[in-house]
Amino acid sequence: MIVMIRNYLNAGRTSLFKGEWSLKGGTLLMILVYLMRGVLSYFYLFIAVRLLGTVAYGSFSVLYSGFTMIGFILGQSFETLISKYTAEAASQQLNLRSIFLKVGIVFGVVSIFIVLVAIVSENYLASRLFNEDLSLYWFMICIGLGESIDMTSRGILRGLRAIGLYGTSFVINMTLRFLTLLLFVKVFNLGLRGAAIGLLLAMALSILINIAFYSQIARTSKIHKAQNFLIGNRELRAYMSSMLWMFTAMALYFHTGPMLIKAQGGVASAKLAGMFLLATYLTRLPAQLAESLTVNLLPHLANVSVQANLDKTRNTIRKSFKILIPLGTLSVIGLYLFGPWILSIFSNEYIYSRNGMALLAINGFMIILTNVLAQLLLSRSKTRHVAFAWFVGCAIFFGASLLNGLPVLTSLEWGYLVSSIIMFFIVSISVKVEIYGRSS
Repeated sequence: MIVMIRNYLNAGRTSLFKGEWSLKGGTLLMILVYLMRGVLSYFYLFIAVRLLGTVAYGSFSVLYSGFTMIGFILGQSFETLISKYTAEAASQQLNLRSIFLKVGIVFGVVSIFIVLVAIVSENYLASRLFNEDLSLYWFMICIGLGESIDMTSRGILRGLRAIGLYGTSFVINMTLRFLTLLLFVKVFNLGLRGAAIGLLLAMALSILINIAFYSQIARTSKIHKAQNFLIGNRELRAYMSSMLWMFTAMALYFHTGPMLIKAQGGVASAKLAGMFLLATYLTRLPAQLAESLTVNLLPHLANVSVQANLDKTRNTIRKSFKILIPLGTLSVIGLYLFGPWILSIFSNEYIYSRNGMALLAINGFMIILTNVLAQLLLSRSKTRHVAFAWFVGCAIFFGASLLNGLPVLTSLEWGYLVSSIIMFFIVSISVKVEIYGRSS
């Protein structure tokens, strides 16, 4: 095993913190990183439950889902955008400053829009989501914006394929969250508000560290000694618009579950919201690990797209599926058998059915396959195809979840399952038309 890991790392042709990684070496490194992030994430949530209690943790789950939703809409959009253009510029050894300037302006405009929406929605949302402390609403917005900046700055490292630094940034971020939680909740005894303050501080420190990492790369990089990489304004607007629409749908899809449950009111719904957050995070852990592949896949396929090598593109997708399908199947079986027991470790009040866990696990598996195909479409600037799939899936999820008359938990589980299958079908057709339907 040690020899295999060493060979994979050597395949990256770089030290841990410099240069470009191969798809194989970078993927193995990110598997280790995502395992660490998954463990730290669940340890963080475990400590949060223990320190806050199941009722307060229900409100914390809404805060957590809310700022993560903003991170999806804003941060994930701009991380993907800047990693794509950074990868293209780096492959041609062109200067990145023009990318940072244009992307930064668009980021600022969208951030202002989100703040304005938050102001207009405050009277309606704040009391329904955080009736115990209305200030948590604005903490949620500020943490979400902070996470978005953090993710965008990390996207530069991803585009440069500095996967060692990219992965290290993830681990540092989760470690900071854990340490600040202990500081403000355990030591200062500030409860829910302390957890929010800790998250905000963790995001600020993480951003500074990402900037330091990039500065280290910039000192020796050739791309800062060449001409600027130019982005057409029309191309940038079209691509950014599609990305925002896509990640808005993804944010609503992934993170509204605890909010829908908590909005029903009462202590029981607060506990149920916290349990559902943990269940969904657990069943999506395999999808987070699969990101170790997709995080490398987008810049890799973007480079292949520039070379117009369709055979290499097809081969990359085939190899990815050969790895992910058996691993995904094992994850579904494992979550069915052990998922409810894992939740009970957090609290003996959390009782989740095996069938419900299996439905959520299959949803996570389908999302993995959909995301792999989506990276191919994104690398070829077919963002609208992916956005369309996510909006259809989001609409089906809400329709299946809210209109079937089943108990709220069962409705959400079936809504996730049906929608993910349809999304995979839509993206598969788009890929077949774009790649497999063309001659090489």
